[in-house]
Amino acid sequence: MTQKGTLVIADITGYTAFLSGSELEHAQDSLSSLLNLLLQETKAPLKVADLEGDAVFTYAVEGSFLQGQTLVEAIEQTYVVFRRAIRQMVLNTSCPCNACKNIPNLDLKFFVHHGEFGLQKLGSRIDLVGTDVTLLHRLTKNTITETLGLAAYAA
Repeated sequence: MTQKGTLVIADITGYTAFLSGSELEHAQDSLSSLLNLLLQETKAPLKVADLEGDAVFTYAVEGSFLQGQTLVEAIEQTYVVFRRAIRQMVLNTSCPCNACKNIPNLDLKFFVHHGEFGLQKLGSRIDLVGTDVTLLHRLTKNTITETLGLAAYAA
């Protein structure tokens, strides 16, 4: 069944460089904490569609948000909580490893798109499918960071 609604990806900036330039055990612990935080911050009407390595893919059916401002506020709140967690990780560690030293280089970006999608049941999972789902994922492949020097943004 085709739905209309809002599709959102919260993507950790710097994930690949962080993971490849760090000790895996400490890097995994930090990233796991941050991804769990993103899951905790996903509040109704948003629903988790998938975990995608360094990103949380969520959606809400059309009419779920009373106003567009509600979505903007949810994104802002998630970003504030994420940055606060990064700051706490930095303050609470004295470990000299690369993973712990590079925690401040992580940030968060959001991709938002309103469109159509299908809910496809595969076993116990529900996957989102459709052209607008593909478009949202294509938005993540951009040059905003390289062009503008922004590590955190919403697009």
